[in-house]
Amino acid sequence: MLTQAEQNLLRQLHSKAKNFDSFESYFEHADAPIVSPVGGSQKSDTSVMASKGNPAFTAQFDTQIFLNYYTLTGGAYTKIAPSALDASLKTKLPVFLFGHADFSAGFTKMKAQYPVVGWAYGIPGVVGKDYFTPYGFDATVNADLQSGDMVLPFTSAAPGTGTTTLALVVVRCTQVAYAALLQSISSDRFVMNMIRYVLPDLTQLAQYSQQLGVYYQSLFGKFDSDTLSPNSYKKPQQLQNGIIDIPLKRGIAKQDCLASYVIYTNVETDLSFFVYSVDKVTN
Repeated sequence: MLTQAEQNLLRQLHSKAKNFDSFESYFEHADAPIVSPVGGSQKSDTSVMASKGNPAFTAQFDTQIFLNYYTLTGGAYTKIAPSALDASLKTKLPVFLFGHADFSAGFTKMKAQYPVVGWAYGIPGVVGKDYFTPYGFDATVNADLQSGDMVLPFTSAAPGTGTTTLALVVVRCTQVAYAALLQSISSDRFVMNMIRYVLPDLTQLAQYSQQLGVYYQSLFGKFDSDTLSPNSYKKPQQLQNGIIDIPLKRGIAKQDCLASYVIYTNVETDLSFFVYSVDKVTN
């Protein structure tokens, strides 16, 4: 027979255990697989914990933004460095992330927000799904692309004399094909709570001067926008010059888009997204 004090202690322990189970369940990794022995049904207790410098998150994914240039002469492409561009093309080009609804319309709304100089917008699409017939990509261009990449093409008649120029802004996701991620956002939603903005080439730190735009377009066209400066989040104690953490907490659904200009010399930008929560919509 337990004494009254022992019974009270058991109740307290039981209550704490229930709270702990609830806490653990809430912070389970959103992408954690069900791991069990063959024929078993137990769920793995492996999860991602918060660490110093990172927020608490349930999922995380990385995007890479590549900027590639080619000249087209006699039906054949030649890849060129930014320094080899015609002087009129040494400007900046936009990149659009997410925004599934506007992507379905060829990024009509976002193109209006981000005019280009010296270049003409082409038709965005997905490698392995859409046909980039107007550009006639050959093996030189295809070598820089992977199935599932989203491509924003830009063209120019410069430098002329039988040669034209093609620029491709390529968006790629490390964990899953970017096109699959983009399509999932047509129904599922997530809330991010930090962007880790990484410039692999430390000679391109001027890229941080480009504003990051956050946009929303409703079902019937209502449009809201906001911008933030990556430079505002540089910290004196941060010793890694090519990394800035932006503590942006924002829900992303099919109506939401992030955008920025990319300086013409910055051929790679890496963005890591930390996901606070995921709302999986199922039929």
